[in-house]
Amino acid sequence: MVIAKKNMKKILLLILFLTLGVRNYSQTKSFKSVIDKTDLRNYITILTSDSLNGRFTGTLGQKKAARFISKKFKEIGLLDINNSGFLEKFNLTQSKWDQVYLKTENKKLDNFVNIIYHGKPNNDEIEIEIIFGGLGNVEHLNKINVENRFVLVFTDNLRAPNKSIRDLKDRNALGLILVNPNNTAQFESMKRTEKDFFLKKKIAFPRNDSTVKKSIDFLDQFIIPSNQLKEIIGKSQNQLNKLIKSNNIENCPISKVKIKRERIIKNIETENVVGFIKGDSDKSILISAHYDHLGEKGKLYYPGADDNASGISALLELAENFINIKNLKYNIIFLATSGEEVGLLGSDYHVNNLDFNPKNIIVNLNMDMISRTDNKHNTKENYLYPIGTDINPEIAVYFKKADSLFSDCYFDYSYDNSNDFSGVYSRSDQYSFYKKKIPSIMLFSGLHEDYHKVSDKVDKIDFNLLENRVKLISRVIELIQTQNQTD
Repeated sequence: MVIAKKNMKKILLLILFLTLGVRNYSQTKSFKSVIDKTDLRNYITILTSDSLNGRFTGTLGQKKAARFISKKFKEIGLLDINNSGFLEKFNLTQSKWDQVYLKTENKKLDNFVNIIYHGKPNNDEIEIEIIFGGLGNVEHLNKINVENRFVLVFTDNLRAPNKSIRDLKDRNALGLILVNPNNTAQFESMKRTEKDFFLKKKIAFPRNDSTVKKSIDFLDQFIIPSNQLKEIIGKSQNQLNKLIKSNNIENCPISKVKIKRERIIKNIETENVVGFIKGDSDKSILISAHYDHLGEKGKLYYPGADDNASGISALLELAENFINIKNLKYNIIFLATSGEEVGLLGSDYHVNNLDFNPKNIIVNLNMDMISRTDNKHNTKENYLYPIGTDINPEIAVYFKKADSLFSDCYFDYSYDNSNDFSGVYSRSDQYSFYKKKIPSIMLFSGLHEDYHKVSDKVDKIDFNLLENRVKLISRVIELIQTQNQTD
């Protein structure tokens, strides 16, 4: 009996240890959330203010936003990973087309006004020779000397000219001038659809010249409307058609014009904002949201209330929610990224940093556009898309469990196993973590009519919905924290 009593005592102590040792954090019913719609509104109001001017990467407005977030991280009590004021700085280049023109003796033709240019920059004005290449077929092109010249050809497809035209590079042509003589509307259509893309500022990581492919697979191209033919080559469309019909294109005189293709490049510095709460292991849950947006549009600016001041407001509330929880099993890293709108650059930099170890990240939960309602739901329906749970079943279990524990919001799995997955999922920061083989979930409430417009404002947000969405995300984090206590 003495031995039995000792064993019983050990068993009782073990039960007591397991009951208390699963961390007071695991008692989710007694956990009081501090997530509050008033705070969420205040954060979004600040981030969408005109003083931040749309938060475009590399601008003063973006840097003001970074300072605001880092200040809040400090006030909340997060730890500074690199003792850098929570700022993870990195360098980018910003480039944009400036003066791009084709100039004749009498007229200057400007890019996306009366010409379209696709090609490499050259900041000097140079004089070029233009030779007529007829219909751009092999027969016509074999009749002329294209070396060190631009070749003007008629084509019925300005976007994808035929192979013989593209192969002029192998004959040392300098470039192409493309004209569609039978469809004047195609030029105007290209102007409308391509202008914003080609003329906007481009942001990228700096490239070492030694890593840039030297051989360009296409020739520089000027695309012109047919009404500019006589100005550029000295012959009207009818005169050129007669040369084609008589098979005498080589009799078209060579013309000369001046061209300039100026591209301005400058170096910029931007920064992610990173803080964390220490847990009891080397493993971490990484919560992310981007804080940059689209900047200005003339005299207006893009507020980006939903995209993605909503995600940052949630990030700050989650940090405040977990900071006072003792004995967390896992670290929680809070990452506010820059450069998302211009190519996921902030998250790409973070995951490729030498100090980043993908094996230590249990999951990335990325919040992007979580405060509005799409046209698949009614305006008061409180849902959230957890995109990526279908490819991460080990994480999906926590979402399913959170759904059962929280009644004020639910997860909508419509994007799972759908053709929409890659189109949405690859466009936000979780994709950078996914490429590192980290389980990564995009938390998203869907597209809406104000997406990437100056009308994406704070007054369009239902903060009751947003508060409950953030609480549901918090519940998922709590459940992950209490997983597999023996790990």
